[in-house]
Order: sequence, then C-alpha cells, then structure tokens
Amino acid sequence: IFDQSQDLSRDDVGNGDPLQGLLRTLRTADGLRVADLKTIMESAREICGGQDPALISMELLRVHEILETVAVWDQRVAAAPRILNAGASRPRKAEVWMDTLAETIEELVSAWVGLAEIEDRSRKGVMGLNGGFEPSVNLNLVPRAQSVAPTLDALFDRMLEEIEAFAAQSHADTPYDFYLICRRIERLLTNPDARTALVSMDIPVQDLSRRVKRHGTAHDPSSSSGQPQVVPGHFWKAVTKGDVKTVEYFCSSGVATASSLDSNGHSAFWDALAFQQSAVADVLLRYFPPGSPGAVDLAEVHHTRQDTLLHLLCYFDQFDATVAKVMRSVFDATPAHLLVRLNHRQQSFLFIAAAKLNFWVLSLVLKQCPPEVVQQLFFAADATGHTCCSIMSHSPAAAEAVTRARVHVAPAPREPDRVPRHMMFP
Repeated sequence: IFDQSQDLSRDDVGNGDPLQGLLRTLRTADGLRVADLKTIMESAREICGGQDPALISMELLRVHEILETVAVWDQRVAAAPRILNAGASRPRKAEVWMDTLAETIEELVSAWVGLAEIEDRSRKGVMGLNGGFEPSVNLNLVPRAQSVAPTLDALFDRMLEEIEAFAAQSHADTPYDFYLICRRIERLLTNPDARTALVSMDIPVQDLSRRVKRHGTAHDPSSSSGQPQVVPGHFWKAVTKGDVKTVEYFCSSGVATASSLDSNGHSAFWDALAFQQSAVADVLLRYFPPGSPGAVDLAEVHHTRQDTLLHLLCYFDQFDATVAKVMRSVFDATPAHLLVRLNHRQQSFLFIAAAKLNFWVLSLVLKQCPPEVVQQLFFAADATGHTCCSIMSHSPAAAEAVTRARVHVAPAPREPDRVPRHMMFP
C-alpha cells in the first residue's frame, strides 16, 4: 500500500508529520484490502505512541469500524461449522435446536449485509457517517461468498429437515415455538437486504420461502379460526420479568406488538411500564415507534386510576438513562391535551415528578412545553388543593434535602434606596 505514497517515510517523516502522510495515503489509495487497513491502523498506533487510532481522526475511526465489521463476519463464519457439528453429535430439544440454527443463519446474513454495505458505499463514493470520510475498499466479497455458501446451505438444509420432521410428528398439538421459528425464517427470506445476500451466495431463496411458508401457515394458530392471533402467555411473562431477548424474538417474528393486549385489556407497552421494565419498553419502542403499525396507544389510561403512560414513567423507582430515553420518546409523541390529562386524584403526571423531585422531568416540561401548558401543569390544583409547586415545597424529600444541605433561604429582594448612577437615563 505504501508504494503509492513514497513521501510517507521520507518527506512527511522528515517534516515531523508522519500522521498526515498516513491519512493522505488513506484518502488517496484505491481498493484497500483488509490487510492494508490493518497496516494503516498499526502504523497510526506506532506514530501516536500506542494511543487508540480511532480516537485520533474521523478517517481512522471509520477504518476501525470497517475492521470491526470484518471481524464480526470472520467470527460468525468460524462459529457456524462448530454449531452444525455440535447439533449432529449432541441431541437436544427440537425447538431449541431450530432456534439455534435460525439465530446462526440470521447472524451470518446480518454480517454479510454489513460487509456489502461498506463495499457498496465505497464503490459509489458515498460519504461516510455524519458526512465524513469513506475509504475506497475491496473486501473480496465474491471469494467470501463462495467460501461460506456451503456452510450456509447446510444450515438451511438442516433447518428445513428439522422443520419438516417436527411438522410431520406434531399436528394439532404443535408447540407455538415451532410456528414462531417458521415465521422468523420466513421474515428473513422476505427481507430485501437478506434476499440480496442469499442470492449472491447461490442460496435457493424462492424454494426455501415456499417450504417454510407452507409449514408456518399450516400451524398458524389464527389461520384456522379466522380470529386475531392470540399472543401466548410466555410473551407476557417475558414482558413483566424483563426478558428482553424473548420480547425481541416475539416482536421480530411479528407475533406480538407494543399494542398487543393482555387479559386485562392493557397493552404490552403498558405492562412493561407498570412492572418497571424499562429495557423491555425501550425494545417495544424500537420495533414499534409512535405512529407505526402496532405502536402503543398514547391515550391509553388505567381503567380505574386514570393514570396515563407518563404517570407510569414518573412512578419508576430508578429513573435511569433508559427510563429517560423512553420518557422522552413518549413525551415528544404525546399531544398537548394528553400532557395535561388528570388521573382520579386530579393530578397530572407532573405531580408524581414533583413529589419525587425528579428535576429531569420538570426541566423537560419547562424546556419543551408551550407556556400555557407549563402554567397548567405547574399551577393547577389537584383534588386536595395542592399544586406541583406546593407539593415540591412540602414534600418530605424536599425538606430532607434542604435540611441535609443546610440551604440558607435569602430574604426577598427589595428595591434599592436610590437608583445607581450607571443605570440612570441620561
């Protein structure tokens, strides 16, 4: 690579600026291979005395990201044959084994899509992240596809064998997990990026889709009755217990959404907040953001207490960064008339934030709400005649904080005896 930039080791080093020469090489070189990128990073680390090159410049940060993507690909390619061999030598529950195969296939395809995106951006000369630098790279996608195609084909074959054998043995009593796995593979095969990746590896996508869809449709719990699909109980258990992986599994399979209703008529998103599972709420928002199909109903309230989603968020015992992220997403999407909605005690969500001295929420309201909403939230009285301001001044938490800090309350300012000379009009 450095044959293209002889001045790197001469002029630039002589001028005391070898790093700029290295970056110039990175910007001008064409078709950099993975080995070239590693050499550049090693040279940058030596020049900077062992400092992480990714912290030095945006160009080297982008190279680091590309190498990380390649490393993920290499790791998943190496792991796939081991998983196949382990399944052949060690008997396991059929549903667990099919889930492992599906996850392995998804990870391989996802890693390939990451490589293809990098090379596509490089070939088209697209600017990198945040409008930054994108190096010209050659990741040898064709040889990589040829090397991994037999393994990926074997994974699909094993998956289809398991699905068809399981379907033949299980009829009316087919476990719900079996249907979910079929839907999971079906969604993968219909994803445009995944299809492009699989076609480039000569995987028979259409035949696979037909076979998987046949078994998935045959065992769809809602297909025979024509009724809306019933979400299984272990999804609700995952929501209330904070099992993020299981919740993601149901969401990605299309079986459950943020608006799926439990036996009490509450949505999955509501249950996540009610049981203070902020990570689950974050996942549901990521899969079903406000305004999208299956998204949460922002006007959902408790049947008796009349609490809103914002009330539930303010009730959290640990108001950490994840809760704040969810709060901001819900808050930004909530119209003004719902922000001031009151519960059965005639209290808005801000009363809970005030009682807990949650200044993050209080600041959010002050910064983002129009004046009339701020006025109503802070100064409207509840059923007992208290306002948010009076709640803050009389709350035990506020009194304890003031006592602990020994805050001195200054007297009210009074008008000076005379106006200072520098403030007088001429």
